[in-house]
Amino acid sequence: MLPRKYPFKPVKGFPDCPCLCTEIKARHEALYLVLLERLNDLVSKCPQLCRYTLSGLYCDLSGPRWKRVRRLAGSVYAHELYFACFRKKGKPEGKLAEAICSCFGSVDAFWDEAERMAGESDAPGFIWLLLQENRTLVLQRTLLFNRPCEPDGCPILSIDLWEHAWLPQYASAREYVHALRSCPDWSYLEERYLRCRCRV
Repeated sequence: MLPRKYPFKPVKGFPDCPCLCTEIKARHEALYLVLLERLNDLVSKCPQLCRYTLSGLYCDLSGPRWKRVRRLAGSVYAHELYFACFRKKGKPEGKLAEAICSCFGSVDAFWDEAERMAGESDAPGFIWLLLQENRTLVLQRTLLFNRPCEPDGCPILSIDLWEHAWLPQYASAREYVHALRSCPDWSYLEERYLRCRCRV
């Protein structure tokens, strides 16, 4: 996902994602548009924020004054990456698939770990696949709106674990993540992985 500057315009959702029903996709996109509208409204009222990228609003601001801006920016960023990662199906191949096998043992082992993390807690949040500075891949779970920032690593993939992402189609977050393992847009993930490698 390339850096985006204010005003932040909507990105497409995931109409071709085969793992999510129409109800969930529509509800999810509607929520995203509300979050984006609120974020743009807050930034428009603070001219000093207009120079920040979407990522910068979360990672470069601190203190109680910016709590709402950071919450909205983190949510918008996480949702946009999530939409992009599951837009259409593909096959795990290329440099990213090789790196996943090197770091997790296999692509299936990577998804097994993501499932385990999803089943650990009912708390809402996201699972992230990150490329660290040492060029290794790790999975990290964040709560609520939080997202990784450097030096945590460069985000390649995000999985939304909020209940609106999987209820009522799936009985649990773990079942939903199991279904997602057949749905990633691997061509997009490969491009993102290669961009992240240039940054770390």
